[in-house]
Amino acid sequence: MFQDFANPEVAPLIQKYPEDVKGSPISEMWQVPNGRWHEVPRDMLMPSILVGTKRFYIHEVAELNNGQWIVPQIWIEQDSETYADSYIVSRNANVSSYLPSDETTKTPN
Repeated sequence: MFQDFANPEVAPLIQKYPEDVKGSPISEMWQVPNGRWHEVPRDMLMPSILVGTKRFYIHEVAELNNGQWIVPQIWIEQDSETYADSYIVSRNANVSSYLPSDETTKTPN
């Protein structure tokens, strides 16, 4: 499969991230219903996303445009947009901690 990414005719057609179809019927293997993307084995998912000229990886701190820091756990597509299910990094003078976010975060751009 990874050799397919090197083929310029095939690479743009590859579905890289699970797609949350909400309550719609599932018609493709990468589609998951109602936020059940947590059930997809992580080793079968893409570990990064390219946004412009920057690459962002899961399990690494990323800074959003608004200055908020997050740690992406998985990339998800929904309604033709790509999002990260992530932890929010809380910063203070003594320690940084990871807090689960209440909702998915749109990919940093």
